Amino acid sequence: MPIPPYYLPISLGGLQGFSEGSRHELASPWWAVVYGLLFSPSRGAFIFSPMLLAVVAAVAGQKRPWWARPLVGTALAWIALHLFTVMRFHMWWGGFGFGPRLLVEIMPPLFWLAVMVWPTSPHAPNRWLPVAFGVLAVPALLIHSGAGLFNKYAVYWNSDPRPLVTPRMVLDWRTPQFLASAESLCARSLRYHREAVLTFEEVWLVEQPSVLITPATADINLWLKNGAWAERPSHEGVAPPLGYPHTAYLPLVAKWGPIGGLWAGFQPWGEMLCAEAHILFRGSVKNRPREVVVTAVAVGEAQVVAVSLNGRLLGHILPRTALSDSWVIPLPAAYLDENLNQLTFGAAELAFPYDLTHPQRRTILVQSVQVR
Repeated sequence: MPIPPYYLPISLGGLQGFSEGSRHELASPWWAVVYGLLFSPSRGAFIFSPMLLAVVAAVAGQKRPWWARPLVGTALAWIALHLFTVMRFHMWWGGFGFGPRLLVEIMPPLFWLAVMVWPTSPHAPNRWLPVAFGVLAVPALLIHSGAGLFNKYAVYWNSDPRPLVTPRMVLDWRTPQFLASAESLCARSLRYHREAVLTFEEVWLVEQPSVLITPATADINLWLKNGAWAERPSHEGVAPPLGYPHTAYLPLVAKWGPIGGLWAGFQPWGEMLCAEAHILFRGSVKNRPREVVVTAVAVGEAQVVAVSLNGRLLGHILPRTALSDSWVIPLPAAYLDENLNQLTFGAAELAFPYDLTHPQRRTILVQSVQVR
């Protein structure tokens, strides 16, 4: 049986099997990798287990040099070699997971060091270290036994945007994994994609009106080209009216929302959906889009959907159950921004958008959105 590429030596120090765009995202300088492995908010060993800092302090406070104690030197060499190996791994943060899972192998030498250098005398200069260890162990217990076991959003933290594609999410202190919530993850997703569109890392709607994004024209954005968009509706029997131009369709879409997690694409069906959906597009007042066309149908009960542009209300739509409707919503020039525009869809009558058990939760299937 062949060995999967994940376990082969070629996976160290290389980015084989990834697209050029992903290689750019995955590339990290060595100092950022060291920081990410030890102190980042979502993978740092000293953040998830801060009591390890007391062990480091105990080693640093030794009067005898480490080379005079072979066992101490062996443990330090073990840790250094493992860190060096993980640093060369193309997915140094461990991909989908919780905390510093690729650094689990340094726990035995750290325990070994603690046994050898731990202060045993109440009169030792570093006698405060056991107290510090106990105090720092409390947040570690809360992180691992609290968030790690019972916070489902710590799992969803891996989904959109994925650390597999964007390791900079691992370094972002605005959304630590162990403090993840539905609100913070939706805000993170919107913030990330706004930054990506502004820096031209993602392509959305071009400045010329009536130009549609399809798999053929979204080749710069690998997500849109390979996953999010299809050239036909994904559900048979649910199609926009015949008279509308050919456009890209959004497969599936949302609970409660109306369009859960629609950043510049879509959010898959599931529990982790956002209370508001956003479409980001670049534009200018000089060559501006003049209207947005939305085709949608309610699945289950109908609900009123509020549509706004850059925080200013454009109007409301009311999708019907089992019947497809289209709405043409004007885009006032005064509402448009020269750099980036945010079209937002929200459930106007949903008072508790992040409550999974709330009876007002609804589902709306958005078949197409066209800005022209």
